[in-house]
Order: sequence, then C-alpha cells, then structure tokens
Amino acid sequence: MSHRLNVLLLPLIIGAIGCVETLDDGDAIRGSGEMVTVHEDRKDFDEIEIGSAFRATITRGDAYAVSIRVDLNVLDHVRVSRIGGTLSITLDDDHFYRDVTLEADITAPALQRLALSGASSASLVGFHSDDDIEVDLSGASSAAGDLSAGDVDCELSGASTATLTGSAGDLSLHGSGASTADLGGLVNGDGDIDLSGASSATVQATGTIDATLSGASLLEYVGSPTLGDISVSSGSTLRQAD
Repeated sequence: MSHRLNVLLLPLIIGAIGCVETLDDGDAIRGSGEMVTVHEDRKDFDEIEIGSAFRATITRGDAYAVSIRVDLNVLDHVRVSRIGGTLSITLDDDHFYRDVTLEADITAPALQRLALSGASSASLVGFHSDDDIEVDLSGASSAAGDLSAGDVDCELSGASTATLTGSAGDLSLHGSGASTADLGGLVNGDGDIDLSGASSATVQATGTIDATLSGASLLEYVGSPTLGDISVSSGSTLRQAD
C-alpha cells in the first residue's frame, strides 16, 4: 500500500471536520520522500481510531501487530497510543503537511469499532465472527472490506464512504452530508436506515427495512425485503436496485 498524498491538515475539509485553526503556510512540513517503517508495541485493543489522512490496512490475526510507514521528517509528529481498548493513530495538529506518505498496517484478533476521520481510509481483511461492529466515518473518510459480523452500526458524515460486503445480523445506518454507503453486497437481516443531506445507500436486507430519507437522499434496496416504517421527504427517493 503506497499513496503519496497532497494533504493539507488543519483544516481538512472545513465543513466536514468543523475544527478550524488558522496557521501560516510557513509551518508546513513537506514529506522528505525518505521512508521509514516503525513497529509499535501496542496490544489488547479491539477498537481503532485513525485520523489525519492515514491509509490503513487492518487484518484479522491471532497476534497483535502495528506498524507505521511515513516520511522520516514526519515521524516525530506521528502519535500512536492505546487507551483502554482503543488504538489511536494520528498526527500532531499544529502543522500543515504536504506531499506526505502516511500508512499503517494493523493486525488484531478482533475489531468491534472502527472510527476514521480527516480523509483517512481503511481496508478490512479477514474479519469473520459473530461480534457486533461499529463503523464511524467522518470528514471524507472511507472504509472497505469483506466481513462477517453480528449487528453492524454505520455512522457516516461529511462525504464519507463505506463499501462493505459479506454477511451481518441487523444493520443500522445513518448517513449525512453527501455520504455514500455501498452495502448492497452485505447481506443482513433487518435494516434501520436514516439518510439526509444528499446521502445515498444501497442495502441488502432480508427482513424489514425502516427508513427515513430527507434532503434529496437516495436509498436503493437489493431483493424483496419487507418495507416497514418509511418516511421519504424533500426530494428523496426509495427504490429497488436494478
């Protein structure tokens, strides 16, 4: 996984993140192009929070492993911590960062919550269990992967994108701010869907779908679920997928 990013942090997508601080562009740190990989000794976590436009691969494995690959001159500004059961990876927020490489490879036995912010992205590999999972994406972040899980709770905001396939119990999906949920390949039971602000979603529920759609949002459903409590307003659309 290798991405050269032209990243401007603080602010990054002002409307999506909402935390704005004015800094002189002279404070910018430009990636040196000299890469360094650091292995972090972090264990005993089942929740992961990633920010600052990191690109992460998160793999299910019996042993914990965390490694970071960044430009050498950015390394001192990387913050990796574990508080309780939560692993956090981000950058200091007192600089601009330009043309930087920010990559993380994480292995863990289980994943119950993934939170991405600030245009970060993650690929999920090999997570197949009956555990519930929460996916929280904000600030133009994205997550993708194939999984088996118990109930799935997706919270998307600020033009974020979730692309998930596999199987799950029930689905709870809340999307706002032009977010996109491509869950047509995630077979689940009941679905509780709330979309607003020109958000869109495709879901595949085999049970009942309850949906609230507003602000020119779009919900497409795969198959023939039972339509339960449905509210469609403000130019929104509910339809069966082609």
